[in-house]
Parts: sequence; C-alpha cells; structure tokens
Amino acid sequence: MRKATSGFTIVELLIVIVVIAILASISVVAYNGIQQRANNTRSTAAAKQLIGLIKAYTATYGTFPDTSAAVCGTIDNACTNNSNTVNTANNSTLINELRKVGNPPDSSPIAADGAYGIQYIYNASTTFNSQPAPLRIEYYLQGNAQKCGLENITTTTTGGVTANSGYSQTTGNKTTCWVMFYQVNP
Repeated sequence: MRKATSGFTIVELLIVIVVIAILASISVVAYNGIQQRANNTRSTAAAKQLIGLIKAYTATYGTFPDTSAAVCGTIDNACTNNSNTVNTANNSTLINELRKVGNPPDSSPIAADGAYGIQYIYNASTTFNSQPAPLRIEYYLQGNAQKCGLENITTTTTGGVTANSGYSQTTGNKTTCWVMFYQVNP
C-alpha cells in the first residue's frame, strides 16, 4: 500500500510562478507611471514657482529680473538646454533679484533623456502671438507628449504662437515646455 503524499505538482508551481510574474510586471509598470507623473508634477511646480516670482518681480520693479541671456532658474544652478548641453552660466544675478520678492525654486531634479532643470532665457527680439515677448522659461517633462500645465506655452523658441497641443515639442521620452512672457510695460 502506497502512502499518499501531499504537496504541489510541478504544474501547480509553474502556474503560481507565472501569476506572480504577471502581478510583478503590472506593479512595475504602474509604479513607473506613478513615478513619472510625480516627477512631472514636481518639475511643473518648480517652473510655476519661478514664474510666480518673475511676475511678482516685474509687478514691483517694472522690468525682468535678469536680461543677460540664458541662465538656470533654480538655486542649484543646474540645467541643460533643449540640446542637452549643460548651461554653465552664472545665475547669481537672477537668483539675487528673485530673492527680493520671494524664494526661488531650489532645484528641478527631474531628468528626461538627458535634459533637466529650468532655463531662464532673455532675448529682446523674441515675439509671442505677434507681441514682444523677450523672456522664455524652458523646462522638461518625462514622457512623450505630456501636457505642460501652464499658460503661454509656445511651439518655437523664436516668435512662436500658442501651442494647441499643451506642450512645445516632444522627442524620444522627453517633452519640452517653453513658457513665454510678454514685454513688461513700466
């Protein structure tokens, strides 16, 4: 007489392993999506904070806080341009001027396809919707064709018009956001 043994068959074990693998892959995909949304929210919040300070500064002083060219718009002075070239310009003038009206964003640590940070770009000859718009803020979101979530998003860096898509451009796994500022009228 044979004694009955208890346990799982190899087929039952394989089924359990397959189910666990499927659940793990679903969890990883969900986590990545949540992480991307959180990172994009932090990038947009930092850009919004910078924009709020620029508006407060222009309302108080009747001019933009820095008209030197392109600098990083965060205290950590870490950003790239749209070609992923690191911006090494000194941003102390911008940060010191912004501190007169509030606290500039510390950083925008989110990287997307090699691009990161927030650039503050002044160019006196730029227009937006046919109006003088010498200041542009440039920041990046993770993912393709993500909505920038702010007003005055343009489609080009030189004399663009409002972006109907909600973002400026998208390449690879990166969405670029260009926010334009109209000329300050003192």
